[in-house]
Amino acid sequence: MKIYTLVSLFLLTLCIKTNAAAPPPLAKDPQVKQQVLSTIDALQHSQYFSIEAAPNESLFIHDNYVSMTLEEDTAEIYNGIRSELVFNNPYLEEDELEYRFQIRFEEGFDQNLSFYWWLFAQWHDQPDRNLGETWINFPSNSPPVSLALKSKSDLLGIALLINGNFYYWQEIETYRWYDIAFNIKWSTEETGEVTYCIDGNCHPKIIERNMLNHYQHYFKIGQYRNRNTTSKNTISIKEIKITNINITN
Repeated sequence: MKIYTLVSLFLLTLCIKTNAAAPPPLAKDPQVKQQVLSTIDALQHSQYFSIEAAPNESLFIHDNYVSMTLEEDTAEIYNGIRSELVFNNPYLEEDELEYRFQIRFEEGFDQNLSFYWWLFAQWHDQPDRNLGETWINFPSNSPPVSLALKSKSDLLGIALLINGNFYYWQEIETYRWYDIAFNIKWSTEETGEVTYCIDGNCHPKIIERNMLNHYQHYFKIGQYRNRNTTSKNTISIKEIKITNINITN
């Protein structure tokens, strides 16, 4: 197991949603949501699904995939430059879930990019509804688990990012599909587990804390990056699967 670097993630924090720009109305349209879910083969998750993107501006629906674009004039959503699909599937601490999807890096990723941070998948904490918490005064934290863009020797790649540490960097090729899978056992203790697989090759399991509180962390997939990055970049997503592997009572 190789750790590449420890990074400061203060700018990755999610700002309090009550004071930030919400997604445009079209993102909440039930027909648009159902069309997106049908396209990515994820209709079974409809009750947990939302869109943090602008359909027809930063989110585009194709025959069997969706594409998500960020550029210089992309409007902020929840105080961030993002185009993301959100799945807030319920689970309890110590539950084990598999998250699987396919991703393709399109326009813009065939260039040398200057960036500070850039996420394509993330699992983020949220207020614990069981304790009556809300987004008001909820602390801003970086996601404990994410899939991030990382450069190495002037090459662009993706890497697993857990609690500020990069693992398993791999160079990316544009205009080809990657099959990504995460098997995660969720825990606020040092018994949490993350297994990361790409194209069927699974890296050694990482065992450490992967929850910031005791409430389910929502899964976001798409693009979320530092606002100082202004290049036009597109990714495509399809075949999102979220499966309960081992559920506690």
